[in-house]
Amino acid sequence: MNNQFSIIIPAHNEEQNILTTLTSIVNSIKHASNLYEIIIVDGNSSDDTVKISKKYLKESDINYSIILNDGIVYPGKARNIGIKKAIYDNLIFIDCGITITKDFISECQQHIENYDILWFDAKFMFDSEIQKAYIRSYFLKKKNMRYIRHFAIKKKDFEKIGNFREDLRAAEDWLFYLQIKEKQLKEYFSEVSGLYGGYPKTFTSFFNKWVLYFEHSVYAKLYKRNIQISLIQILFISINILLIYYFSHRIILSFFIAFLIYIIVRTYHNFSRSKIKCTSFKGIIFTAIATLLLECSRVIGVLKGVIKHHGR
Repeated sequence: MNNQFSIIIPAHNEEQNILTTLTSIVNSIKHASNLYEIIIVDGNSSDDTVKISKKYLKESDINYSIILNDGIVYPGKARNIGIKKAIYDNLIFIDCGITITKDFISECQQHIENYDILWFDAKFMFDSEIQKAYIRSYFLKKKNMRYIRHFAIKKKDFEKIGNFREDLRAAEDWLFYLQIKEKQLKEYFSEVSGLYGGYPKTFTSFFNKWVLYFEHSVYAKLYKRNIQISLIQILFISINILLIYYFSHRIILSFFIAFLIYIIVRTYHNFSRSKIKCTSFKGIIFTAIATLLLECSRVIGVLKGVIKHHGR
């Protein structure tokens, strides 16, 4: 049985998260450190990500390497670089912000021989109502989800799939999933959950993140569903505007009420399907704001992507 793993961690300006992630990894493998290596691929960080990582790993009894890069290095490219550096036949990918549990490594050891790829979910950590609202507005209840945040795969099976797209800030994971489906790999969905806390801390950063993500979904040619959702949203709002205007004859009021109805409906939808329940009025308001920002970022991001893509 081959239980040796190369653990690949993409990092860019992660000084707030990298130590938590590394500590959880080292603690889980400290009794078998000779079977593992840690590879951090830094995407030209401007903070102390590299300094913190190097200091901690030097003090740990484990093989490690830190790969420095110039210019923009998106997560897909960072993972590809890490794979080329990896010396072992089994790969574990862990994003900054993930805290793996003590059972994670044993799960990988136990199932990697019988499956081609192992998927792990992550429970949520948060330290503000804004982060809770962010989770409610996007991370909904689903079973057997594939998360790039931390998973394991045999190197030979990764080579069958092909590399991650390197020019994408987002949606490279969905393209990866489609390739897995095409290759019909044998997948294992673990009940072991890590902890994830790498969420935006403000509504501004939340909005900017999703504008960028939806923009890059266009470059990945995965934007048709987003356009369909946007058209349904516009149709729903338009019908409400016409109905309200028919009774009120006030166009501005009709726009306002129709949009408010839409946000209430979407917010309720998010509440009903969310993994994180709400117990306060503040939570309701913040979730409504996050819902509004998510829907606006979808439209703006897709438009930006289409315009930029057309101009290329």
